[in-house]
Amino acid sequence: MRNALYRFALIGLLGLPVACNQYSTETLPMNPVVLLGPPDGQTSYTGIAAIERISGGGHLLRVSAQNSELLFQGYRIFQASSEAAVMALSADAGTDCGTLFTYPVLGIVYTMEASTAPKLTADNLLCSFPINLTPGQYVSIRAVYQAAFGQPSTTSLPSNALIVPP
Repeated sequence: MRNALYRFALIGLLGLPVACNQYSTETLPMNPVVLLGPPDGQTSYTGIAAIERISGGGHLLRVSAQNSELLFQGYRIFQASSEAAVMALSADAGTDCGTLFTYPVLGIVYTMEASTAPKLTADNLLCSFPINLTPGQYVSIRAVYQAAFGQPSTTSLPSNALIVPP
């Protein structure tokens, strides 16, 4: 009996590398951020000011973000003159946020700050981008992930694009 178990275990161990073929080398999609609010900046439908100007300079951005992925590093903001242009920017054309103040795993409204002189006083603040946004430009945010060792980081798909209010 013991000899039979030994043979069975040996055959199982030798056959394991050959038998396990249900894996994929495809990358998994990463959760993009969602900027909350309608594209034209109107708040009458949602009651949420997606992009709010801060007195003294800078903007607050209201987002829905749930990035619990293992290699998640933070966020990168992009800005361009049109919606199509901001969506087409290369992954390294944006500005990374600083330290994450909260890890985004809850289904709540989070806030990000875009300012060269951050105030860091918003509720549910995720992070602050060291950049001043230009009124009339479109912004989009992407989640940033660590790639393979020695490779540059990668980003999620772009969020929706919203226009920065005056």
